[in-house]
Amino acid sequence: MTMSIRSIPEYRYPYGWFQIGWSHDLQPGEVKALKYFGEDLVLWRGESGEAFLQDAFCLHIGAHRGVQGNVVGEDLQCPVHGWLWNGEGRNVHIPFSRVDCLSGLQTRTYPLVEWYGMIMAWWHWDAVEPPFELPEMPELESSEWYPMHPYSSVVHRIKAHPQNVVENVCDPFHIPFVHGAKEPPRVERLDLQPDGFDAELVIPYGAGKKSTRLTPDGPVDAHVKLHNYCLALGTLRWEFPYPTLQISSMTPVDEEHLDYFFQQTSKRVPGTEGDEPVGMALEMLKLQQAVIQQDFFLWVHMKNLPAPAFAPEEAENYTAFREWAWQFYPEESH
Repeated sequence: MTMSIRSIPEYRYPYGWFQIGWSHDLQPGEVKALKYFGEDLVLWRGESGEAFLQDAFCLHIGAHRGVQGNVVGEDLQCPVHGWLWNGEGRNVHIPFSRVDCLSGLQTRTYPLVEWYGMIMAWWHWDAVEPPFELPEMPELESSEWYPMHPYSSVVHRIKAHPQNVVENVCDPFHIPFVHGAKEPPRVERLDLQPDGFDAELVIPYGAGKKSTRLTPDGPVDAHVKLHNYCLALGTLRWEFPYPTLQISSMTPVDEEHLDYFFQQTSKRVPGTEGDEPVGMALEMLKLQQAVIQQDFFLWVHMKNLPAPAFAPEEAENYTAFREWAWQFYPEESH
């Protein structure tokens, strides 16, 4: 017997905190043209070090301020006529005009935070302010863990809906076929909350083998803890095979594509020096960088069905997850 469950929305821009870059890639005075959430955007860093994100097009005649735009102090100067726009999106100077500025003009500015070396933007289709702040990460506050950047930071642009990626938490049965494991993980817990979810998976490492690099003493069931903030930002934590924290963001670009941002840190290997991961920390990094890419072929080529059918073993989590996920989309997309 199969169960019919609602599909993923066609709308591709759920609200949430999304990564749009890394702090070390944006220097004071630098301007970048970006495309996210189906919008042309401009990102810049003022001379004080503060970063700003706004709609790209100048409200004068529509020039793209991210293409040859210039930073003047904290403000962004349009490259065509020199109009200045401050970090709040307001016009503050027109160099050739007797009125000096049109103070009533204001372009959309997006809430932006720099969080452990990641540039995070808040997206909501109605420009609703974020209802929560991003949390502290104990691992990233500790000198006992490797820095994430620049050694693990990578972004992949793929054809996928953000929810397809996050739904991996409901899909342990793809693991043997896609990732080559002998046994699927077990979803021990899936706790769906107003602004995210907690989950715990039991992953059998080394199943069917006497010894591997990660399991020299034989197979081990590892408890992996997941937390997602909306459908945007996710964390995974391992204690075994080695203490590790992975952070990823599924940032929608346009009607087809997203940027899969990835970074990871592990506890420093005892007796070693330097900030570049080595030993088991490096093994975990190589493993996870490979694992995430093994799923890409599915998302790139799949079709989200209007009424997908699931086996009884899958249906409970998928049903609950898809009903929960609708809160992150506009009402009219339901």
